[in-house]
Amino acid sequence: DITLPASGAEVSEAAMTRPGEELSIKLRSNPTTGYQWRLTMRQFDAVLAIQDKRYVRSEPVMTGSGGFDVWTFKALRAGTAQLLFEHLRSWEPGSILQRVNIEVQVTDDTP
Repeated sequence: DITLPASGAEVSEAAMTRPGEELSIKLRSNPTTGYQWRLTMRQFDAVLAIQDKRYVRSEPVMTGSGGFDVWTFKALRAGTAQLLFEHLRSWEPGSILQRVNIEVQVTDDTP
């Protein structure tokens, strides 16, 4: 699993998993600001499948407090997947605050 803070305009990460396993990516978020995370690059369809996307509030839950957008993927087969997330206001052109690029290696290799 990968948890990323909401800092830095451009963030790059790498992850490894195996076929059949799930990978969760947690991106710090606060919907009250109008910003949301959007998966904008989908070069992964043959390697990963989206299982779930949900918002999880941070504890303690208070009005206006943030949380995480949690994206869960299932590894389908060996290969490389590129995921690009953008933190933006969908109605406001040019509002991208942050881009997160994650390269996921799905491998059959056992440690």
